[in-house]
Amino acid sequence: MRFIFTYIFICISFLVFAQNNIFDFSNLSFSSRSSAMGGDLITIYDNDINISSINPSYLNAEMQNTISLSFVDYYSDINYFSTVFSSKINKIGPLVFGFFGINYGSFVESDEIGNVIGDFHSGEYMFSVGGSKKISDKLHIGANLKILH
Repeated sequence: MRFIFTYIFICISFLVFAQNNIFDFSNLSFSSRSSAMGGDLITIYDNDINISSINPSYLNAEMQNTISLSFVDYYSDINYFSTVFSSKINKIGPLVFGFFGINYGSFVESDEIGNVIGDFHSGEYMFSVGGSKKISDKLHIGANLKILH
């Protein structure tokens, strides 16, 4: 019985690792500041709302009603964008809402023998909600919920 559970666990683990490139756009840096510093900038604690969308424990009261809009013209016809908004809700605390997306451009649609039928567009989108709680002066916790399409 123990062997069966171990076997199932190993098989599920391989399936999870085999699919790690789905929604790879979520690894893009949507903040110009963190891109300039080489990736996810999670070591600076200030009022940058873009960093709080990466690490929601950085949310604080000064970020209330702050919005950030970003658009990047990437390679070829590819572009990606983000919208991040922070608000404070009584009894819950500070929350950050984000909408991120990537547009891959237009592609030629054809049938199996190469006849052109038309064209289509492709993209991926992500909506996130994050929250933060202050435990002490130097300890904050946070969590994100991300919905991908």
